[in-house]
Amino acid sequence: MCDWWYCYPVTVTGEYEIRDESSWEWGLNAGVGITFELQGGSRFYIETSYQWLDTQNSVAWVPVNFGWRW
Repeated sequence: MCDWWYCYPVTVTGEYEIRDESSWEWGLNAGVGITFELQGGSRFYIETSYQWLDTQNSVAWVPVNFGWRW
C-alpha cells in the first residue's frame, strides 16, 4: 500500500483458483538492446522486446529492461 511518497507492507486476503490447463498457440517475440560502456569497466544496458500471443483474446506487451553490469 502506498501513501503519497511512501510505500509500506500490507497483508491482504483473497481467493485464488489454480487450473491445470495447457495449449499450443502462435506467438511472436522480437527484441533489441544496447549496452553503454562506463568508466571502470562497468556497463549500463537497456533492452526491449515486442511479445504477442494469438489466443482467443489476443494479447501483446512490450517490456523494457535496464540495468547495470559491474
